[in-house]
Amino acid sequence: MKKIIYLIPMLFFFFCKGKVDNTKRDQINDTIIQKKENQIHTVIIPKKVRKEIGLINDSDGYTNARKKPSSSSEVLFIILEGEYFTYVPLKESNWSEIETLDGKIAYVHNSRIKKVNPNTLITFFSSYYDDKEEKDGLRKNIININKLDESKAFSIDSFPYSRLSIKKKSNDTIFLLSKDKKKSIEIIAGSFEKDKHSIEFDENNFISRIDSKKVFGNDKTPLREIKRITVNNDIRFNLDKDIFNNLYEPNFDNIEVYIKDSHQLILVMTNGYGSINSYKSILIFDKEKLLRHINYIPF
Repeated sequence: MKKIIYLIPMLFFFFCKGKVDNTKRDQINDTIIQKKENQIHTVIIPKKVRKEIGLINDSDGYTNARKKPSSSSEVLFIILEGEYFTYVPLKESNWSEIETLDGKIAYVHNSRIKKVNPNTLITFFSSYYDDKEEKDGLRKNIININKLDESKAFSIDSFPYSRLSIKKKSNDTIFLLSKDKKKSIEIIAGSFEKDKHSIEFDENNFISRIDSKKVFGNDKTPLREIKRITVNNDIRFNLDKDIFNNLYEPNFDNIEVYIKDSHQLILVMTNGYGSINSYKSILIFDKEKLLRHINYIPF
């Protein structure tokens, strides 16, 4: 009788254990099945995966962006020739997950994607007003730096890159440094030395040129000028003065430096004497090389 009493709890234990093991096994099997199904249609992309920038590669001038990575899947929208987008190729697949500049996500076959060299591209945000929604917003843009035209009105509000921090600032000096202390920019300013410059005036007695160059920042005799810009972008160097010697009235409250990637820096200065003479100057460096310098009046 005692043996029977001891046997019942043991049988109950093994029965429950078996049931739990079966449940776990079923859960594992369900997970495997679910993963296999997900590999077909739903792809989880890790946050740290680097997104490439692309354009479409289609002789029709457009390509279909689909709901799932399948040629039989629903077409959500089309991407036109010349429209930039970001993409991540899917593992063990001929498809990529793409994201448009306005945040729409879909899938495009790899044969319809042309990878673009990111070295000559910048991503930035510009403000706009939505008449329908009656509110302001920010629009994401990607543009080739060689197509930035300072003769045309445009606006750059910010860049989606990490920034250097201000470590020192006074009336005449600003010093910005990266977290790893490997990249920095120092700008020295001072009083405008009139006797060292050749100044030309127009018929209204406004300054038209200084040292034969168009003037930014003041239509009267400038008060302050940039004396020196020192860049440390893995290589330390002083910027050629001819690049910035027409940039007057520097404002150290409106200077930002962005780290685009491991070897590119973007210096953005919003300077000028009073709002009417406000201008922006953008300098893009690739190590010690100045890729592009543009001065423009923001609208």
